[in-house]
Amino acid sequence: AGEVKNPYDMDRISASMIERIEVVKGPMSALYGADAVGGVINIVTKQPEDGFRADVAVLGGANADGDGANKQLSANVRGGVGKFRGSFYASTTD
Repeated sequence: AGEVKNPYDMDRISASMIERIEVVKGPMSALYGADAVGGVINIVTKQPEDGFRADVAVLGGANADGDGANKQLSANVRGGVGKFRGSFYASTTD
């Protein structure tokens, strides 16, 4: 337990896209594979809705010394027309 394989950058999922987070404690190897001996975290995203929605976020900050300014811009567009649904997320960091 405690080993991370195929780590995922959590910045790729906007908080506005998350419906719920499920934490399953204990061994779950039978359902999720041999590496799930410590538990599983399942992030369930929202289903796209009719019409379109968009979110834009601008973040900025600096480290404690003041010499490491960082900026981030991200956008999320999701929605659907008829039976087609989808979402698009993009982010850039400087």
